Amino acid sequence: MINKNKGITLIALVVTIIILIILATVSINMVVGENGLIRKAEQARDAYEESSKREEEDMGQIIDEMEILLADGEAQTVTDEKPGELSGDGSKEKPYLIESIEDLVKFSEKVNGGETFEEKVVKLKVNLDFSNDISYVDSTRKDYGNINGINETEELKVELTTGTGFKPIGTDSNNFNGTFDGGGHTIKNIYISATDNYVGLFGMTGEKSNIKNIEILKANIKSTGSYVGGLIGKSKGTVEKVTIREGKIEGNEQIGGVVGQAEKSTIVSCTNTGSITGGRYIGGIAGYIENNSTIESCSNNGVIVGNGILYSTDNQYHSLVGGIAGSVNNNSKIINSSNHNIVKSTRGINIGGIVGEVVNNSTISKCYNEGKIGILEKNIYEMNVGGICGALRLTSTVSQCFNKGEINGESAVGGIVGYMGYNSTALIENCYNTGSITGMTGITGGIGVVAGNTTKSEIKNSYNTGIVSVTEETANNIRRNRRNW
Repeated sequence: MINKNKGITLIALVVTIIILIILATVSINMVVGENGLIRKAEQARDAYEESSKREEEDMGQIIDEMEILLADGEAQTVTDEKPGELSGDGSKEKPYLIESIEDLVKFSEKVNGGETFEEKVVKLKVNLDFSNDISYVDSTRKDYGNINGINETEELKVELTTGTGFKPIGTDSNNFNGTFDGGGHTIKNIYISATDNYVGLFGMTGEKSNIKNIEILKANIKSTGSYVGGLIGKSKGTVEKVTIREGKIEGNEQIGGVVGQAEKSTIVSCTNTGSITGGRYIGGIAGYIENNSTIESCSNNGVIVGNGILYSTDNQYHSLVGGIAGSVNNNSKIINSSNHNIVKSTRGINIGGIVGEVVNNSTISKCYNEGKIGILEKNIYEMNVGGICGALRLTSTVSQCFNKGEINGESAVGGIVGYMGYNSTALIENCYNTGSITGMTGITGGIGVVAGNTTKSEIKNSYNTGIVSVTEETANNIRRNRRNW
């Protein structure tokens, strides 16, 4: 009997041990298994650390954005530990940083010396003011040499604010071909007084370039040469989210608030409020765009003035002045853009609220003007003046546009287009004008003036409600006039 009980007790003990082992295994799995407590704790820890990292990054971005907003374009005291050396490696994660005026000058020297920065990113870290000592680590240093063309080497700030001033980043032979991200920051009081071509913060940028997110405030940029812009003298790449605020841009030909000339280039979401003056091809955003270039969602609020250049071939002064661009050529286009200020020429042909001249299969669409266009004054030679464009030729089109600004000129004055056709086809479609139109001759129309020798140019589904008048002849409020010219 005793042996039997011992057997039962042994069996019970074994069963108990097995049960304990099973329970221990389950417990261990619950603690250290794939879905165990320890693993879940590790996952929770990782998630917390990732969340904290994201919150820190987001807070850093918010602080940066608040600093930019609070600074409102004003200079921020630089803390560059190695002025003249660009920290970072040029990657998206660690871009080269511009942290002082010294860095910007050295960056210009590098590009002009042949370094393209292709596939590299350069980022502006702070607001910079060429006229303010706090934007320099040492504004009195003289080791940067003779930058401004004056014989004697002077202090760095003096070099950059007198004589020829700052050297543009990139030349016609050494283009910048990387990404420059302004980070929402401002460059203020940049000063350039040149005698050559390709002038701006950037002289010339290549096909792989992307310049974005920057404001140029109170620039003083001028040249007796051509290709002059508040941001870029000549662009072959992409420009986006750029503001040119206040300031003055002056030059001879191809002068623009943002870009002097754009070739195979895209310009998006840019604004100009500075005054732009030049001889020919003058625009609030770009002086001249060609070869499949695009301007989209841009606006001008600055005064645009063309002085005209005399051409020996037709003995006429040519201005080609527009609120957005002076000329749009060769399969190029302006989309969803507007002008809000005065556009005029002291003498010359082709003046428009959006563009001076549109040619060679180019298009203007979804644009409008509300600025005053042209001058109504004797002895001011202004012809081909339109609310949207001054001249429309060679299979080009203006569509879905309207004008409500005051339009004035000597001859060939129209609410939408000043002059269209001339041995070519052109189309105005789905447009309207509500602004007053005044010419000094009867060659004035509510929509536009069509050349008399043009049989294929058309005006479709367009209307005028603005008052059309002339100072020397009586004209009806008509949609278009024809004249052999």
